[in-house]
Amino acid sequence: MLPFRVLLVEDNPQLLDVLSLGLAASGYDVTTAVNGRMALEYLRRRDLRFDVIVSDVMMPELDGFGLLREVHHDPELLTIPFIFLTSLDSLDHVRSAKRMGVDDYLMKPVRIEDVVISIENRLQRARVWLDAGKRQANQSLMDIVAGKRGNMTRLLEAFGVGELLIEELEEMPDDFSWRALDSLHNVSQQADRLISQIVILTKVDCDVITPFGAEQLSAVDLRLALEATIESLREDFAPADVDRLNSLFFDGVDQVTVPGFWDLLTTIFSEILRNALIFGGDLPVSVIIGARDGFGFLRVVDGGRGVNPAYLNSLTDRFFKLANTDKPQQGAGLGLSLVKEGLRLLHGHLEIANQNGGGLSVTAYLPLAPDPDQIHRRV
Repeated sequence: MLPFRVLLVEDNPQLLDVLSLGLAASGYDVTTAVNGRMALEYLRRRDLRFDVIVSDVMMPELDGFGLLREVHHDPELLTIPFIFLTSLDSLDHVRSAKRMGVDDYLMKPVRIEDVVISIENRLQRARVWLDAGKRQANQSLMDIVAGKRGNMTRLLEAFGVGELLIEELEEMPDDFSWRALDSLHNVSQQADRLISQIVILTKVDCDVITPFGAEQLSAVDLRLALEATIESLREDFAPADVDRLNSLFFDGVDQVTVPGFWDLLTTIFSEILRNALIFGGDLPVSVIIGARDGFGFLRVVDGGRGVNPAYLNSLTDRFFKLANTDKPQQGAGLGLSLVKEGLRLLHGHLEIANQNGGGLSVTAYLPLAPDPDQIHRRV
């Protein structure tokens, strides 16, 4: 078996030599670079494939943050584990690195054993992701079939029966048949959405990023994706509900583009907006698009009562349902979990917070696209 290849980026020649020799002695194939620009040249060579990147932060020409940003904007590089090795120990630097999606953050002075442990942990996680994802997806399906999640088993059973009944009921003009038909349509839509959520989560669990309507990442205009998402919600929500999403603001920007897949991003936006419409009462929903610190964001603030702080961290747990509503669009408790995992796959992150004046704020952050002229459009 070929050794794992490490790209080591460090502008201190003495430390570079020490780390390079130590990693080579630990069985790694090491390529060294003295700044981010040189590292990027290595990463873009077709004859080299790296398993992990270990990089200093403060370097000339292109620093570690810049290198990480370039790596995450390149669909062929964004899955490579990235480890920072730095003397910058302020909380602001650590938070910035985590927001950008760095996999680990090691403080200098550092022992070669600590670097090896960090690399091994990243590589081991990459090896087990696929199996873990399959197990998690299988368990989700087992939970549904076993009836552990409320009425989801009955919902799926009704979906199968309902498809057979709908054609018969459509030919019966009485009021009972029409009400039954409407109920079956609702059940059918819920089951179809549940199956779609599970399929998407299975892809995300397995870190499968390409089967989302394109072979590679493209720059997506957040406004276009948002407008398409809102239009698609008209199929499931009453016009009065969708009209509550008319408060659209731009936070100091005219256009925000991020690298992603159109289908995945519109699904993420749909889940966030659905959550606001279902749990935000009947008040208007504020939708804000903006950009800051190298990230584009979509923030949705509903007019509801907010969430008990004790439950905030549980909102992204799979199958977590805070309360039942009388809205037929309420799902199985997978929506915000799908949002969180989908954003992680694209090196973004999710923030959820109560608002001082009431209501819940849900913000999806995604790295900005490097070239704003390459906009993914749907006709």
